[in-house]
Amino acid sequence: FGIGGGIAVALVYPAWLAWLTLLSRYDRDALERVMAALPTYLHLPDEVDVRCALYVPVGRRNPEILVSVTDYMPDGPHLAGAKLPSSKGIVGLAYRQRETRVELLNDPLYADAREFQRYMVDRYAFTREEAQQLPPDRRAYLASPVRASGNIVLGVIFMEATKAEAFADPSLPQRVEALGPSFHELLRLKGE
Repeated sequence: FGIGGGIAVALVYPAWLAWLTLLSRYDRDALERVMAALPTYLHLPDEVDVRCALYVPVGRRNPEILVSVTDYMPDGPHLAGAKLPSSKGIVGLAYRQRETRVELLNDPLYADAREFQRYMVDRYAFTREEAQQLPPDRRAYLASPVRASGNIVLGVIFMEATKAEAFADPSLPQRVEALGPSFHELLRLKGE
């Protein structure tokens, strides 16, 4: 490496090690099994494509970044390790406000990809380029914080569906919130 390469490794290695430590801290298999079972447990319609993931803050000193510690379950994209600024999306909103948020896009206007992207930019602070990367077929979103004592947010349960009616049941937010203590324990499985 030489002196310059050694300095670069020394500067990059702690960040890489912290990232690896964060992801290995959780029992990802257990979390993904629970996330995959969530739509069935919540009695969501079978004919609706629902995907779930769990996001956690990167660190207590840097809560501006949330990271997905699971893939999108049950059969969504492999996004474990994906970063999301806490200033963006419904996940960031639920994290910042420390309350469950539900978004139903019932208006047929959002079938147009440009209108959908414009809404995501205006409502959830995504850039236009980020909004273009979002799946345009999603019509329902739910994000629910997992809290510890002192109202500290340990993570955010995220769910998205292809049909708005998937999350239209007014009791759904409370049912997801009721799972918070179980997720709190799951987030502690590999040690705190």
